[in-house]
Amino acid sequence: MNHYKPIVVTTQSRTPTVHSDLMELVHLPLITVEPFALDESVFEETYDWLLLTSPNAVEFFMPYIDRVDWKKIATIGRKTSEALEERGYHVDFEPTEYTQEGFMAEFEAKKGERLLYPVSKNARPLIYKHLLKAGCQVDRHFLYHPVENDKSLKDMRVLLKKDLFAVIFLSPSGVRAFQEHFSAFELDGVLAIAIGHVTATALMEFGIEPMQPEKATMESIMNLLENRIDWRARDEF
Repeated sequence: MNHYKPIVVTTQSRTPTVHSDLMELVHLPLITVEPFALDESVFEETYDWLLLTSPNAVEFFMPYIDRVDWKKIATIGRKTSEALEERGYHVDFEPTEYTQEGFMAEFEAKKGERLLYPVSKNARPLIYKHLLKAGCQVDRHFLYHPVENDKSLKDMRVLLKKDLFAVIFLSPSGVRAFQEHFSAFELDGVLAIAIGHVTATALMEFGIEPMQPEKATMESIMNLLENRIDWRARDEF
């Protein structure tokens, strides 16, 4: 019996926690992240809200979180909330849709409230502009920035010569890193999976038509991919 499993590459920066018995999941983070020093002026202010929108933001803000005077925490995404809850912090607001658009639709922005927003230098400015327009005072500080991961890019080159089943993209930065070193043609016959419409748009502009999971989670991606496998030939994997 052939026990070959389809190879799926995930390009996210953080190690995935999901598993599948039907696929071989290979972690190749096309970008890694480097922190910036936080402007210490934030220690002199009082904030109604601390807004953290990714697990990376949580990780890089942890050295400062107890030095900042904040009342409530808002997040985007279950993984971000879990990263805080695992460290003993309560999340006061999490949108049901894990996107900036979902946050803007559901978060009650109150005029005069002050928010601290530590974020990636490459983050879209939608939330920032939305909160300012609503009359909030927003201290946006760039906490980290993405850089290309040379080793993963080399490993990707090797895997693209094999029979890949799918490549998962979780950010526009990952798409751009791929685009810098590979052509859209090299993903012919390979499923391209995108989390979020911004990532999907970046792939379409690159000439790749991606699939998107029902929810913006790795669990939803695994369900999507497993459903794509030919169940009639399952014993071959």
